[in-house]
Formats: sequence, structure tokens, C-alpha cells
Amino acid sequence: MSGKYNGLQAKVREESSPASWIPCAAHSLNPVGKNTVECCSSAVHFFDFLEKLFVFFTISTHRYQLLDEALKNNDSSLTLKRVTTMRWSCRADATKALKHDYEQIKEVLKHIVDDIEEKRCVRCEAEGLLKQMNQLETGIYTTFWNDILQRTDATNKTLQHAKLDLNTAVASLTSLKDYVASKRDSSTLMKKVNSCLSLVQHTISRQKIGRSTAM
Repeated sequence: MSGKYNGLQAKVREESSPASWIPCAAHSLNPVGKNTVECCSSAVHFFDFLEKLFVFFTISTHRYQLLDEALKNNDSSLTLKRVTTMRWSCRADATKALKHDYEQIKEVLKHIVDDIEEKRCVRCEAEGLLKQMNQLETGIYTTFWNDILQRTDATNKTLQHAKLDLNTAVASLTSLKDYVASKRDSSTLMKKVNSCLSLVQHTISRQKIGRSTAM
């Protein structure tokens, strides 16, 4: 919309050349977040994994049905979302769903891996996704980015309020900046690491119990 040549800014200037273009503070957060992610290769890999997970289940009605049934059994109203759009809030939806249903998603992937009726290529893809979800790094990024994106999304909604005043806008952005900066604090980071460990260790414990039972 803000393009100097073909965007709305250009169209307004055609009608009134002295007009000043003032971008919306809320929508400016979208490119800020997008560019922040793109400058970090590990973050790019994480969101690429989220997109692969979404595509894996939604490209097949059978696999999506398996996931849907597992989430309903867990009384979950969330589901996987895609992340390759400019709408930054979609990333908040994606990380929220992954964190909330982490265990259920892994169980469905394990079911697909063990299903001999599935094509070998499908089982291999499911195994690769499952291995990535069992990595501590994936749990850390899921928790970390979910916290950041939920706060960013809440700030976005505040900035879009019809009765927003300048003082509130400045306070909201300052609060978001301080919140993101606080994530660098070592004690906060350790709390998140412990939270992430609970995401992956539960499955590892269940797998060990399963092996012991089989023996």
C-alpha cells in the first residue's frame, strides 16, 4: 500500500502532491517482525519447519482427519496454521497451536510412522518431522517465539483500536520493546528452557515405558 510508484501513497500524491504519507503504526510492526526473523537463520529454519508441518497435514485429507480427531479428543479448539503470509498474526496463531498441541501432534506423527499401510515416502517425511519435534531446540523456539508473537499480536490489536491516542500508542510500543529486551535476561531464559524441556521429555518418558513394556 505504501509503494512510491504504484501503491496507495502514489495514488494520494496524484490527487494532492503536498499530502504527507504517515504509515500505520500497527501495520509497520508486520515488516519489523518479518525482517527480524529473516536476519536470523535459526528462526528462518524454525518457521520453515512450521510451514512444512502445516503442509504435511493439510495436503492430505486422511492425515488432516487423523490430526483433527486427536485434537478433538484433547478438547483443543486450535489447529495448525500456515506461516508464509504477510499477515504477522498468522505466525502467532501457528506457534500458539503448536505449543498447545505439541504432544498430540507428535502422537499423530508417530502413528503415521508406524502405519505400514502408509506410503514409505509419507512415513519417512513424518519421521523427519517427528525427530525435529523431539529436539530440544524446537521446544525452545516454540516457547520463545510463542511468547514474543502473542505479545506482538496483542500490541498490534491495541494499535488498531479506533479510539487509540498517541500516548497509548507510544506506551504500547515501548512496553513491547522492553518485553523483547527482557528475553535476554538469563533467569527468564532458564525458565523458558525448563518449560521447553517439559514439551519434549514427556514423549521420551512414554517411549521408554513403551520399550520396557514390549520387552
